[in-house]
Amino acid sequence: MLFFDDVYRTNAHTPGIAAHAYMFDHRLPDSIVYRPMPRQELESLLGSIGLESMFHERLLDALYLALEAFLFGSGPDTEV
Repeated sequence: MLFFDDVYRTNAHTPGIAAHAYMFDHRLPDSIVYRPMPRQELESLLGSIGLESMFHERLLDALYLALEAFLFGSGPDTEV
């Protein structure tokens, strides 16, 4: 997912991301870049490594709304 690739590229120097680079680095096949998951699972995963404050509720809202629009063609720009 492009979102997490961007997170890694722009924040790789921060302690939280650097300590868990294996989760965000797009060059690794097990990276979350390639593992879409339900929001609750992502929140749990981020909480387990102490990054829940970096990925606050409004950011995750925007991420999952954009993902839903991409996958299902719904969202604020879709005509009804």
